[in-house]
Amino acid sequence: MSQPLRYVIELGGVAAGLVIQDKNRYRFFASDRTYARLEQRLFRSPDHAEQVCRRLRRTAHVNLGHQQ
Repeated sequence: MSQPLRYVIELGGVAAGLVIQDKNRYRFFASDRTYARLEQRLFRSPDHAEQVCRRLRRTAHVNLGHQQ
């Protein structure tokens, strides 16, 4: 039996989380609290999870008064 595929999503030098293949989807596990709201969410692909993390990061920076 083969191991599920795993990918680390890193943004700006910070590990946002890990996605692990779950049948035909990828389940997200946050490694930074910025991305905690995505915990256990299923994505179509690792790229899809990364896109959502990037959007969330931009939103978090705007809400905190940082510029991207």
